[in-house]
Amino acid sequence: MKQPKKRRAPRAPFIVTVAATSALSLPLLAGCSSSDVDRSGLVGNPPEVEVCPEEVPDDGAPCSDVGVGCDYPAGISCPTFVATCTDEQTWNVEDRTGVTCNPPEVDVCPEAVPEAGAPCSGQTLSCNYPPDISCPDFVATCNDDGTWDVDDRSVVTCNPPPLPPCDLLTTEAECGSSERSCRWLVPGCAEPNDPVPALAEAGCFEAVPCVDNDFCSPGLVCAARVFDPCHGQACQACGQTEMLCVAP
Repeated sequence: MKQPKKRRAPRAPFIVTVAATSALSLPLLAGCSSSDVDRSGLVGNPPEVEVCPEEVPDDGAPCSDVGVGCDYPAGISCPTFVATCTDEQTWNVEDRTGVTCNPPEVDVCPEAVPEAGAPCSGQTLSCNYPPDISCPDFVATCNDDGTWDVDDRSVVTCNPPPLPPCDLLTTEAECGSSERSCRWLVPGCAEPNDPVPALAEAGCFEAVPCVDNDFCSPGLVCAARVFDPCHGQACQACGQTEMLCVAP
């Protein structure tokens, strides 16, 4: 038979009590009382910041806040007066009644061509008529003396004259130095019975073959001819067929 276990007797509870009244008996530490602080040198409010006078101060009148600036009227970007407190603690008042804050108006060209000698205000202003084209009929310029100078260009062409066709160049030197793409050709070695005849005579021709008569100058036709491809070159061929503008 199992033996029953013995239980230990419970211990008596240990209770700690603090007398609430003991705190009342503690003396106050030195320096903890508000009555012990000397505040005679402290100021409750910060020093007043100088504000701008309601009216424009007199120039040279005394002021206290060096560097403060005041605009009159206030709150606009272009005031009439600006007052500044200088290092000498006096107001310096700048009168801006004669100053404009708006940029000057940009001179524009008259809608119509002005009369020569008429007054103008935009010196060095130049106007084209019609405008926005590279070759105007009139150019009006405002001179230094304040009058319009009008240049009539209606009889002037801005386009260079067309280059003459190659067939009008009669020498090999002219043909080779032309700004137009030309070439000097001489007759090739075609036989009399060949279906394509040789070039009748040397001449200046376009650098590209013709395709029809519209390609050629008046009085010429587009036809196949044999020319010497080795003229002026170190080669052995003597005939090449190509469509050229020739006399009919």
